[in-house]
Amino acid sequence: MESIYTFKDRRWLYQQTKTLTQEDIQYILHIIRKNGDDYTVNSNGVFFDMERLSDESIRELLVYYKLLRRLAE
Repeated sequence: MESIYTFKDRRWLYQQTKTLTQEDIQYILHIIRKNGDDYTVNSNGVFFDMERLSDESIRELLVYYKLLRRLAE
């Protein structure tokens, strides 16, 4: 099944990850785990493939990032 989210959506999400706090990263990991998406954790951090995230994870991440942006204004 093809995703409803575009490469542009996923690229925007990727750009947002560069400025996250540790608390934000933990919440994102919670979203990924909850939706059963694959990720890797090692001494360098948490890694996941944006192209392989489920539409549900992408939707939740978009909502979360937009909320963070709104709170920062």
